[in-house]
Amino acid sequence: MKSSDIFISYSWKDKDVVESIDKDFQAIGITLKRDVRDIGYKESIKEFMKKIRKIDYVLMIISDSYLKSENCMYEVLEFIKDESFKDRILPIVLDNAFEIFKGTGSLEYIRYWENTFKKQHKEVSETDPMNSTKLYEQLRIIEIIKRNIGDFICQIKDMNIISLENLKQQNYRIILQYINFDDSSLLEELMNIYSIKNKEEQENAINDFIKEHPKNSRGYFFKGKIYYERKKFKEALLSFTKAINLEPEFADAYNNRGVIYKNLRMYEIALEDYSKSIELNPEHFIAYMNQGNIYNIRRHNVKAIEKHSKAIELNPEYATAYFNRGLTHFEKREYIKGTKDCLKAIKLNPNLKKRFKKLI
Repeated sequence: MKSSDIFISYSWKDKDVVESIDKDFQAIGITLKRDVRDIGYKESIKEFMKKIRKIDYVLMIISDSYLKSENCMYEVLEFIKDESFKDRILPIVLDNAFEIFKGTGSLEYIRYWENTFKKQHKEVSETDPMNSTKLYEQLRIIEIIKRNIGDFICQIKDMNIISLENLKQQNYRIILQYINFDDSSLLEELMNIYSIKNKEEQENAINDFIKEHPKNSRGYFFKGKIYYERKKFKEALLSFTKAINLEPEFADAYNNRGVIYKNLRMYEIALEDYSKSIELNPEHFIAYMNQGNIYNIRRHNVKAIEKHSKAIELNPEYATAYFNRGLTHFEKREYIKGTKDCLKAIKLNPNLKKRFKKLI
């Protein structure tokens, strides 16, 4: 099955929404390339454009915070200048931004950027020129947004818009069809099976799916995830292996099979699967973290920190990687670094607070 590279651009404040979308796609073996534009993870616009030009499609989570984010708006305005990007963008509009489709709704954001520009201009004018280089650069960026925000909203209105609620109700049918996945109808069927709450019904449904589509790698992948969640590791191993046999370049299947090998204490083979996953997808941050976990078990702390750091570099909001790197620092008696990483992880995912309390 041919997969497309899907890039998802969003504001930090909408990370819970994106987590939900990401989790749904991961269930059928599709990893979204995530890009958070306003949490302090900086890279040059040149590097950003170089990276995104390799992407097949862009899911753009349009929200109130996205439309008011300097980083989000500046970079999205840069890449929509390229005509080739427009046919690859699918905007998903959250409820708090649907005002832009009403008569004067877009005026709120135009005025917001006009007022932001005035405020920044005043601050620059009151600052010593010798100390205001960064302020001038920020003012330039805000001016670009101020001049183009209206046109951007008009372009969004002309695109194929979908609300998050409809997206989930339709099991992502519009996305799967829009980005031309092979067998998109089958992926939609798998999404529907994923939404079944009753475990027995879900297992029966995936077995029926595989009987009807025995050559579908995603069906076996999803079956492997079901067995893993039920701690049936040997059955999960067979399912992930079948998925790999049907689709030898299935990076997520290698990663998930590695997790099974790790649970079976077959650490060397697990590392091989994680490495293969990274070879197929060099940006597979989960596989890097999983490598780090194996090195944690083996007390190879330097290598563990290296792998967790790589996962964080690829996904700066990956709470589990911060937490695991923090644990490794504690193993090395680097308590300040460990505490810093764990607190960062808790900020990203408050559910980790209970685990941290057990350490202190």
